[in-house]
Amino acid sequence: KFKNLSPTLYHLCDGDRDGVYDVHKHFGHGSYDLKKILRFLPPNCQISIETNKDSANNLNDFEEDMKFLNQLIEAIKHEL
Repeated sequence: KFKNLSPTLYHLCDGDRDGVYDVHKHFGHGSYDLKKILRFLPPNCQISIETNKDSANNLNDFEEDMKFLNQLIEAIKHEL
């Protein structure tokens, strides 16, 4: 039903699937099935990375999240 709303932007993070709080963990640090989520997204959609920023001085955590996400996307492409 959600996809029927035709969103143009998807907000992604990892988190605790069975948790009661909305936590925005770095990719790979939670229990979300990120491959399943990525397969759900339409091709060429916009994604907003909603992980927490750990440092005010650099973007290292963001770079790691992007590497992780890109590796998942590549793995999904190879499964097709």
